[in-house]
Amino acid sequence: MNEIITRLNEIEEKAGAILAAAGEKKEAMAAQFERDRQEIDRKYEKMLAQEIGEYEQTLKSEAERELSDVRRCNEEALLRLAQSFAGQREALARQIADRVTR
Repeated sequence: MNEIITRLNEIEEKAGAILAAAGEKKEAMAAQFERDRQEIDRKYEKMLAQEIGEYEQTLKSEAERELSDVRRCNEEALLRLAQSFAGQREALARQIADRVTR
C-alpha cells in the first residue's frame, strides 16, 4: 500500500513539474508572441508611412501640374486679351470720345 502511495506521490510530483514547465513555456510563448506582434506593427506602420509619403508626393505632383496648366491658360488668355485690345484700341478710343462728346 505504501508503495502505491509513494508511486502516486511521484506521479503527482511529475504532473506538477509538467504543469509548471507548461506554464513557463506558455508565458515564454506569450512574451514571444507580443514581441512578434510589436515587430509586425512597426513593420506595417513603416510601410503605411512610406505609402502615405508616396501618395502625398503623387498628389503634390498632380497639383503642381494642374497649377502649371492653369497658369499657362491664364497667360494665354491674357495674351489674347492684350492682342485684342491692341487691335481694337483705336476703335475703342473713338467710341469713348464719341460718347463723351455727345
